[in-house]
Amino acid sequence: MNYPSISKKTFFLLIFQVILLLSVLTSYIVYSYNSYIQGIKQTADNYLKLYTKDLQSKINNADKVLERIAYDSTDYLILQSEKPEERYYASARIKQLLTTSLAFDEAIDFIVVGESIYKTFLMAETSGTSYSTKEDIKEFILSAADQQRIKSVWNIKNFNGTEYVYKMFVWQGRAISIFISAEKFIEIDENPSDQEISSTTVLIQSCISGETIIKGSPENINNKSIKYETYIASDNIRVTAYTSHKAISLQIMSFGYILLLIIIIATSYAFVMMHSIDKNVLKPLIVINDHIISIQNGNYNKPLKGNFNTREFVTIETSFNSMIEQILNLKIEGYERQLELNQSELRAIKLQIRPHFFLNALTTISSLSKQHNDAAVEKYIQTLSENIRYMFKSGLHTVSLQEELSFVESYFEMQELKYPDCVFHFVECNEALYQYQIPQMIIHTIIENEYKYAVSVDSMLTIIIRCSLQNYNGRNCLCIEIEDDGKGYPQNVIDSFENSDNNSHTVTNDGKRVGLLSIKKIMKIMYEDDDLFTISNISPHGCHNKIIIPEKPVNVI
Repeated sequence: MNYPSISKKTFFLLIFQVILLLSVLTSYIVYSYNSYIQGIKQTADNYLKLYTKDLQSKINNADKVLERIAYDSTDYLILQSEKPEERYYASARIKQLLTTSLAFDEAIDFIVVGESIYKTFLMAETSGTSYSTKEDIKEFILSAADQQRIKSVWNIKNFNGTEYVYKMFVWQGRAISIFISAEKFIEIDENPSDQEISSTTVLIQSCISGETIIKGSPENINNKSIKYETYIASDNIRVTAYTSHKAISLQIMSFGYILLLIIIIATSYAFVMMHSIDKNVLKPLIVINDHIISIQNGNYNKPLKGNFNTREFVTIETSFNSMIEQILNLKIEGYERQLELNQSELRAIKLQIRPHFFLNALTTISSLSKQHNDAAVEKYIQTLSENIRYMFKSGLHTVSLQEELSFVESYFEMQELKYPDCVFHFVECNEALYQYQIPQMIIHTIIENEYKYAVSVDSMLTIIIRCSLQNYNGRNCLCIEIEDDGKGYPQNVIDSFENSDNNSHTVTNDGKRVGLLSIKKIMKIMYEDDDLFTISNISPHGCHNKIIIPEKPVNVI
C-alpha cells in the first residue's frame, strides 16, 4: 500500500502559514514604525532638554571651582618672584590647592596653572594621563600665558586624540584652566530611556574653535534627520540633537480591523495545522516512545504496532522490529558465550589449584601410615576433611578474612603432623579487619606454595602473615603480605611471573608454581586489575608476597 509522505502533508500547510505570518508581520512593522516616529520626536525633544540641563550644570560647577582657585590664592604673584625658594613654596601651596579643589567636582579631569616667565607648570589630575598628553597641555597653557590676556570662555580642544572641554583665565603672564574630558562631559547623570539613547545623537560644537564632540551614532546626522538645537555656556557651545527616520510613503487604512482579521485567520489555521501534526506526528511518536520504554524495562518480545498511516512511520515500524529482533539474538548469543567463557575460566583455575593440595595430603597420609602413627593419621584425616569441605565451596567469590585465616590455621596444624617443629608462623592482623571480604583460598594457595618449595625438615622456616589497610590509587584497600626467611624465589620464576601472558595459566615451562599465576588470574578476573598481586625476594634471604584487595569485586561467580 502506498502511504502519503508526512513531509508533503505538512509542506503546503506550512507555506500558507508562512504567508499569513508575513502579512501580520508586515502590517505590524508599518503600524509600529509610524507610532515609533511620533514617539521619538517627543522623546528627542525631552532628551535634549534634559541633556542640555545636565551639561550646563557641569559647566556651572566647574566655573565655581575655577573662580575659587583663581581668586582665593595670592601665591600666583609669587610664582614670578626672583627668589627660587619663594617660587618653590608658592608652587607647593598652589599644587595643594589644586588637588584639594578636585574633590569638589568629580567631573573635572585636571586643573592646571602655567606661568610664562619661569615656565612654571602645575597640574592636579583625578586619573592617569599619558605623558604625551601632559606635554601637549603644558605647551598649550604656557603658550596661552605668554599672550598676557585671553577671553575667558568655555571651548573644546583636542589633545593627543582626546577631546576636552575647558575654560581658562589668563592675566599678567599667568594662566589657570579646568579640563573635562569629552567622555565625562557627555555622560548624563539622569537615566534616560533606551529609546532616547538609541534614536538620538547629540552634537556638541564650539562656536570659536569649531571642535566637536559626538554622543551617539554619527550615522544619525544627515539631511533627513529631525534636528533640535540649543546653546549653553554663554551661547559659546552649541548642542544639537539629531533623530533619524525614513519617510513614510504608505498609510494602511483601517489597520486595526485588517490586523484582527488576519490574526483570526492565522489562529484558526494554526488549530488545523496542530491537529494534523498531532495525528500524523505526535501520536505515532508517543507510541514509539512507549515501546522504547517497554524495551528498556526488559520486554523484548512485544513487536511495535502503531497503526501508522504515513510512509515514514510505517518504514520505522518495520525497521525497528527487525532491529530489535537482531539485537535480541545477538544479546542472547553474547550472554551464552560469556557464561561459557566464565565457567571454563573457573574450571581451569580450580583444576590448577586443587591438585597440589590433594597430592600433598595423600603423600603425608602415606608417610604417617608407614610410621605406624595411627593417632596422627586420624587427626590428619579429620583436619583434612574440614579443609576439603571448605575447598569444595571455593570459586570466584569472597569470604571474610577471619574465615580464610581460620582455614589457614587449620592447614598449618595439618602440615605440622608432616613437618613437626619445622615451621614457625605468626599472623599480625587487627580484629577490625576480620570481616573484610577477600577471594577464597587466596592466602591458602601461597601457604601451600611455601610448604611445597620452602619448607624443609632440616631447618626452621618462619612465615609471617600481615594484614593492614593501605591506600591504593586513591582507595582504601586491604593489603595482605606473606613473608618467609627461606631461600627466596629463583630469578627465573620472578621473571616468568612478571612477563607472563595474562591469558596463560602456567608460570614456568616445566609447569611449576602454577598457584602463583592462578592467584594473579583470579585477581584479574574479580577486580579487573593486573597489578594487585606481586612477588619479590627480600634481603638477606626470603621471599615476599603482596596482595592488594579492593573493597568490592567487579565480577563474582
